[in-house]
Amino acid sequence: MNKLTKQLLSLGLSVVTVAGMVSPVFAEDDVNVINTQDETTQTEVATKKRIVLNIYKDGYYSVLDFEIDQNANNEEISNYILKNYVPKGYRVDVINGSMSLYPNTDTEWTINVVKDVINTFTVKIVYEGEPEKNTVETFDLDNNDAYNYIKNHYVPEGYSYDSMHGIANDGDSNHYILTIFKAKKIKLSVYYDSSTTYTPTIDVPSHYTDEEIKSFIEERYTTNSNYTIKKVSEDTWEVRLTAPEQDVEKNEDFVFYINKDGVETSQKMHISKEDIDSVGGLYQYIKINLVPDGYHLNYNKGSMYRGLYSFGTNSHRIYLVKNSANPVMKKYTVKILKAGNEFNDMLAGAQVEYHTFEYDSNDTTGIEDYIIKKFNPKGYYIGNGPASFDIFKIDESTYGAIAFEMINSDSSTEAPKINSYKIDFIDKDTNRMVGRAYEYSEGNKLDKLDTSKIGEIPKGYVFAADSYDVGESIENNIYTVKVYVKKGVIKTPMTIKCYKNNNGKLEVFKTVNGIAQDYDKNGDYILDKEELDALNVKGYKYSGLSYSQNTLYYANGDNVCTSIETSFYFEEVATVTKPSSSKDSANLSDVGANETLAGSLNAAQQKKYDTAVREGKEIEFKPVVKDTIKSEDKTTLVGYADKNDIKVVNAFDIEINLYVDNQFEGTISETVNKLTFKVNIPEKLKKEGRKFYVLRLHDGKVTTLEVAEDGTFKTDQFSSYMLVYKDAVSTTPETGTKPGTGSTTTTPETGTKPGTESTTKPATQTKKDPVAKKNPKKNKTVNTGVQTAGTVFTGLMAASVAALGVAEVLKRRNK
Repeated sequence: MNKLTKQLLSLGLSVVTVAGMVSPVFAEDDVNVINTQDETTQTEVATKKRIVLNIYKDGYYSVLDFEIDQNANNEEISNYILKNYVPKGYRVDVINGSMSLYPNTDTEWTINVVKDVINTFTVKIVYEGEPEKNTVETFDLDNNDAYNYIKNHYVPEGYSYDSMHGIANDGDSNHYILTIFKAKKIKLSVYYDSSTTYTPTIDVPSHYTDEEIKSFIEERYTTNSNYTIKKVSEDTWEVRLTAPEQDVEKNEDFVFYINKDGVETSQKMHISKEDIDSVGGLYQYIKINLVPDGYHLNYNKGSMYRGLYSFGTNSHRIYLVKNSANPVMKKYTVKILKAGNEFNDMLAGAQVEYHTFEYDSNDTTGIEDYIIKKFNPKGYYIGNGPASFDIFKIDESTYGAIAFEMINSDSSTEAPKINSYKIDFIDKDTNRMVGRAYEYSEGNKLDKLDTSKIGEIPKGYVFAADSYDVGESIENNIYTVKVYVKKGVIKTPMTIKCYKNNNGKLEVFKTVNGIAQDYDKNGDYILDKEELDALNVKGYKYSGLSYSQNTLYYANGDNVCTSIETSFYFEEVATVTKPSSSKDSANLSDVGANETLAGSLNAAQQKKYDTAVREGKEIEFKPVVKDTIKSEDKTTLVGYADKNDIKVVNAFDIEINLYVDNQFEGTISETVNKLTFKVNIPEKLKKEGRKFYVLRLHDGKVTTLEVAEDGTFKTDQFSSYMLVYKDAVSTTPETGTKPGTGSTTTTPETGTKPGTESTTKPATQTKKDPVAKKNPKKNKTVNTGVQTAGTVFTGLMAASVAALGVAEVLKRRNK
């Protein structure tokens, strides 16, 4: 199920514990007595209490329970948890100086553990208005709480930082930027509907004017409210807020304050909801329409969004910064995935756009604004991608973006009722809780929860039943389910859909089914890139536009998934080219042709191919058709046609060559799968009852290949070919057919059915074969001349995409 849903459901839920009771033992005289053994048992039960422990580890959540002495205090419970539930190589995380181990209630605790390693961090300290003081510091921590360490150790006395964006991640988890300023303190009184709400003391830059202080306060305290801000004294300000008269979300009249080149101007605009939705929201609208060419947003400003903020009920302030005056231009590519609307597979029905552009390679700070301004798909909004940014870098010259279609919500449509199920996994043999998970359903509450609807199970367990009763509601539409499990090894079936680009639309070209554990060689419940490569999708590389594209997780903390369904978007490694002259060349647009050719290389070619992929060289598969064949091959094929009473149209030769950076690296003579060609049959030769075939001579064997009505035929061997045809047997007296016998159509090889091949060595032809009988009269009319191949051969073509008509050209450049 959706990971975000699980995380939300797992927060703030109370845990219901049930105390066990022991019934007294009655003697035969009806006197209530307890023997010594029973008394010991009762005493043991009475002196134990059960604690539920929530564990956060490596970004995942799991839960278990344990028993401890009834009178154990918090220190004793804490020590017990530290001794028994901190895995080897891990330690309890420390946040802001406090250990992440604490009680939620008397019977529920939480612990957050991290790997016990030393992490090295760097922080760039930027002094606002004092650039000569800027410096870079490095420090080591045995925890990940770099934010609080920077706050506590690198802000000098008399300085402060903006809590909104003063400490920012510099695109790498171990690199930070700290922006500080000389501070002065302001006492602030905030009133809402005339009542004092709170009186914070805030730090503002000491050089701020009153107008800048007002803007500072606006940004942080006035959103979605009518307001007034007043300076009371040199260090005292007050803010008075009142509720807006209408729904802010329905507002279409805005005021924009644009700070450009140190000068702020205001602009009133009426923007309809339709116009806002057409570009994906107001944030996108501002970037597209209010950021002039040569500028980008100042990402060091703004609280909610980088470079801009909203205040009041309809106002927005935009901070602009000018692009570099001396750019070093470089060509970039942006790939935009227009995701589909299917909940479980965003690639289903998706489209993709590729755009190339030039931008300053020395300063790419504003490249996100530029891409959104120039290439944002209409009716879509660009949301967070795999890198958690709107626009993310795939490699040094490629950026990616994932765009989602704007869907107008109909307020009259009632949202479906969602039922949540808190699943406690119980060991069937010990009756102990061994894990927890959450599932959900729409509509009416389920009375039973089938195992097919349970997406995960504790590691080392299997289900002990096929379905489980749903218990009572513990909170609004949240129900408890006790799922009994037993020791065992579960196998996780996985289905991976592999998508490729076909003229801007994504289509599945391969589906991989298997067991996740069979591919997970190191047993870490993660399929990494090397393990995913074993899926054997030859000839393709990851596009950079799939979530978790280089890794596939099939566990959630201490639970393992019961099944996996995911999808990846691939790009072809090599280009299947069409040479400039169509006279002696063919297009190759078979679905899977790239994979077929990549899997058909000999050992020497494969080595060069793999090296080229690693080094980012250009790889091409080039089909070539020659209008001449060897004289001995021509003699053999004409002789075969003559013996089988079929007429010759022309002969041609097909070969497929491998090139690496325009260097010839050999010919592919056979492929692991058949490829589809198309011959152009002259209209003057077509008539009712006439059947066309292609004869192939390869390694001394002649094979008859059926030609479909659209002129396509399939082959997996490449050498000499001949286009031929045969007419249906006539029913007229001059052919020798007896009246009433009708007419028959016979393929060149006896018993060959349409769509099949017949293979015959020339030396094996016999007169017993009725198809091999000659008709000298007819043979005199056989056209044995060889026409130019360009008049009959139009290229390779996939039957399933024949309507597209042209080859998809994909370049492989490993950046």
